[in-house]
Parts: sequence; C-alpha cells; structure tokens
Amino acid sequence: MDFVWLLLPASFLIGTFPSALLIGRIVGHDPIEEGSGNPGATNMFRIAGKRAGIATLVFDMVKAIVPTLVGRAVDDVTFGALCGCAAVLGHMYPLLRQSRGGKGVACFGGLTIGAWPILVPFGLVAWLGSATLSGRSFLGAMVGVPTVVIGTIIIGRPAIESIAVAIVAAIIVARHRQNIRAMLAERS
Repeated sequence: MDFVWLLLPASFLIGTFPSALLIGRIVGHDPIEEGSGNPGATNMFRIAGKRAGIATLVFDMVKAIVPTLVGRAVDDVTFGALCGCAAVLGHMYPLLRQSRGGKGVACFGGLTIGAWPILVPFGLVAWLGSATLSGRSFLGAMVGVPTVVIGTIIIGRPAIESIAVAIVAAIIVARHRQNIRAMLAERS
C-alpha cells in the first residue's frame, strides 16, 4: 500500500486548524459571534484590528503552503496541489466545528504560493486591484481566485490540477454568495 495518499486526509486536517478562533481568543474576540460570523482573516481585520487580521491571514496561508510543499517534496507539483486543495477544503469545512470554517481565500493564496509561485503576482494584482477599485474585499477574491485557475491552464499544468483548483475556486465563490446577494441588493 502506498502511504503517500495519507497526506491528503492529513492535509485536510491541517486545514481545519482554527487560526481565527485561537487568535481571536488571544485578543478577546470571537469571530464566530462577531462581525460577519466568518472565522477568517477579513472578519478578524474588522473585529480585532490589523495585527489580529494579519496573524490570521498568515496562519491561514501557512495551513495550505505546508501541505502543498510537503506533497511536492514527496511526489510532484500535481500531488502538492491536491494536498493544498485538501487543506483549503479543510479550512472551509472543519468537521469538528460543524463545517463552520472560513471562506478559503487566504488558504487558496497559500496553495498558489506553494504550487504555482509564478501565478502569485497575477492573482495578487487581480485581487488587490479589484478590492481597491470596488472597495470590497470579497470582490478581490472573486477576481483573484479565478485568475489563478485560468493561470494554471495558461501555463499548461496537468488537467487534474486545473480541475481540482477550479472546483475549490467554485466553492470559494459559492461561499461568498451572501456578499454577492448583499451587493446586488444595494444596486437594486
């Protein structure tokens, strides 16, 4: 039996590490009960300030960078990307917290750094540019995440990588549906 595949569930479990909840506890805030109720970096910026937001962002990125790099080292970039995708899914759907996880954007950034560093500047420019122009963080994610998916296709990565990252990206977009509805309601 090839035990390398055990890295996929291990990556999922690493993704479930409750960064925002632990940082929130340290600074006296509960991201599940405050702000948007989302245990992610954006909500931590809002409810607990810049330092707590940055700490959450970094930890959430590392939760995907580490499994991605370990997967690459053990096998190849494709397996690393699959491990990173598993970590992002673990972040979004932590089994021990009734699937009340973050929206996956920071973890997706970590996956990108670990698997396809050449795409980081493109995803970052798309994310920051869209967020800055719109004044809405979630719109940055709605542009930056698909930019990376398109990038994997352009640079010729294997289909399994592009498909896996596209599925994760679609889930990230779907997890932002309340933000999208609220924005559309404002414009009506």
